[in-house]
Amino acid sequence: ADAIVQEWNAQSDVIDFTAMPMTRFQMTVVDRSDADADLWRGAILAFLRSDLLCYRAVAPAELAARQAAVWDPLLAWAASEGVSLKTGAGVGYLAQPEEALHRGDDLLSAAGAPSLLAMKTAAEIAGSAVIALALGRGAFHPEELFEASRVDETYQAEKWGWDADAEARARLMKRDFLNAARYSTLSASTSVAD
Repeated sequence: ADAIVQEWNAQSDVIDFTAMPMTRFQMTVVDRSDADADLWRGAILAFLRSDLLCYRAVAPAELAARQAAVWDPLLAWAASEGVSLKTGAGVGYLAQPEEALHRGDDLLSAAGAPSLLAMKTAAEIAGSAVIALALGRGAFHPEELFEASRVDETYQAEKWGWDADAEARARLMKRDFLNAARYSTLSASTSVAD
């Protein structure tokens, strides 16, 4: 509530909802959670079926090593939560174990609407339900999770140079991801019904 009050107090003659992420998240939960919570859960589960962290580069070796170093701890955490996913080389579809998908569904079913909305937002930005689940459960620092979603892009930029437009897009994505993380944290101990 304090974060929302601060956003409203920062407005002047024209209300700029783009500068009010906590307000937007909360309005969406209040207005849409009864109708859309199952859709939010389904959207996250769709990412679990084709999670970014499961599709690995074969070459160059440096990128493959970086993916393993950053992504393997996240997958190990997911496995400790009962969501054991398979990894493979390339981009061909990799069917995940049904037990892992069911466990992911169980974890999401236990989440409240604010957490689901934050995790859905994170999954869409990161391309990863594992990253979204880790965010929702506070398992890793949000900045670390966002950077994990950008391993490939960061490697390519380091190798071939930084593009101003791509950097601008990445900054916006990071802002939105961290806003989802903040909303998840702020709403963790409250309920929409409170």
